[in-house]
Amino acid sequence: MDTSVVLELAMESLERRKAAIDAEIAELRAQIKGGALSAGGRMTAAQKAAQSKRMKAIWKQRKAKAAKPAKKAPAAKKPMSAAARKAVSERMKAIWAKRKAAAKK
Repeated sequence: MDTSVVLELAMESLERRKAAIDAEIAELRAQIKGGALSAGGRMTAAQKAAQSKRMKAIWKQRKAKAAKPAKKAPAAKKPMSAAARKAVSERMKAIWAKRKAAAKK
């Protein structure tokens, strides 16, 4: 056999082995990435549904953390009785009388 023929046969053999190795490398990379993308580069319907479910859970958690606490409704004010109003008035008069006396000194 001619050496060029031998070299061509050897090169063809190496190219076939290289193609097989490249295919194995691509398969391993897909497994490392979780296999999210198929060979065509698109997600399957099941993968889309799983991703959607994960993202909805993530956004639900973020919204829950950012949510402000609900404001309490203001309590209904009870009207003061005349006696209570008079007592408050007398206490305030006493407080202001003390302040005026302190200011004069």
